[in-house]
Amino acid sequence: MREFTNFLGIKSADEVLKELERRKSCRIDNVVSSDNIRFSIEHTQHEPWILIPEHSGPLTRRSSSQLFELIGLPQRARYTQWLLNNAKDFPNAKGKECWVNQDLLLWTLNSFFGRMKFDRLVRMMKSDDGTTYCRALLSNRYKIVDSYDLFFAILEQLSKLKMGGKSPEVWHSRLSEDHFYGYAVAPGLTGQVDHTRTFSGVERWKGMPQDTYNAAICFGNSETGSGGVFIRQAIVRSVTKSYVVGEDVVSERHVGKRLVAEADLSTETIKAWNAAFFSEVQDHVKNAFDPDCFQAMLDRMNGATRDNVEDGVIATDALQVCYDLSEAAKARIRNQFFQRGDMTRYGLVSAISEVAASGMGADESVALEQASCDLSQLSMADVFKKVASTHVTRSPLDEMTEAVRKPARRRRTVLDEVSVS
Repeated sequence: MREFTNFLGIKSADEVLKELERRKSCRIDNVVSSDNIRFSIEHTQHEPWILIPEHSGPLTRRSSSQLFELIGLPQRARYTQWLLNNAKDFPNAKGKECWVNQDLLLWTLNSFFGRMKFDRLVRMMKSDDGTTYCRALLSNRYKIVDSYDLFFAILEQLSKLKMGGKSPEVWHSRLSEDHFYGYAVAPGLTGQVDHTRTFSGVERWKGMPQDTYNAAICFGNSETGSGGVFIRQAIVRSVTKSYVVGEDVVSERHVGKRLVAEADLSTETIKAWNAAFFSEVQDHVKNAFDPDCFQAMLDRMNGATRDNVEDGVIATDALQVCYDLSEAAKARIRNQFFQRGDMTRYGLVSAISEVAASGMGADESVALEQASCDLSQLSMADVFKKVASTHVTRSPLDEMTEAVRKPARRRRTVLDEVSVS
């Protein structure tokens, strides 16, 4: 499946805001009855297209995953992959087999949607070149919250706050097809990590008196069902503009009233639905800039400066296991760690957050920022214990015994949803 938008690296708030405004004006939301949803194969890209009244287009990775989960087929299953395979993926495969796969895929999808009776929220979008694609296939109880409107609701609340005589400001943003992330920083709430320690014979950060941390929050939203509205406490390092992001302070799911097919989903309707919701979010923003929590994060960073790392190679291998890092991310963190020369856990925390601030995808970058915060709370001994527990070897007999005692969890499908409607 293709990706239709790709914003790498951290961006200015204005740059992302323009794209959010474009998305809001180009979105197409319809609650559609299942018997009005059909699928076809587009023969240029060899990919499935969704067809609803008046609109059609290819599926993104997210909407494709939601589609197969809906009919009870895990997308990573071998049968599902066989259905999706085509001659481009298998140069040695016979063309006949490719068409057999695609015909069976279309029969499976169209038969299911034709026989079942349920409503689905189909979220589509017009791209820059005017083509339409399907962003998400969601429950008809999904509550639509535009990231553009959320941004201004939070901005309005920030302008009312005063911390150290100054209002918090939105410095940066990130954007992917599935998520929007914003970073608000309090210029008047600052602190420093201990500068007296030395390493490599050089006083730490000598000549860099502006090396301070500011209190911040990370807020965001998903418009495609891959998460809700959230606010997370964070800190930002001034000299590197790199963020360390904590766990959710608040997380609100997109659950609203049940919509029926042909429901009015105009911009005005959605804005009226969200008026009370945004008021609640604004209250959470006011409480998120907590000076005590900011000091607690700085104290953890100071504690990390006193935890030495004996072997940087082994340590970064351990981080890869703990936080499920890609090989590329691990290599960049390792290079940054040795380049800085600060052989402590704080050096690793800084390396992770600085790599996250470079040109990576939004979702991977935020995952790294959260990993850096988690590492600031764990000693290196805890990290290695976590790795050891992850690599416990188990015999086939253990797995068989557990399977008998603990029945496999079944994915919730649309059949369950229809049965309780």
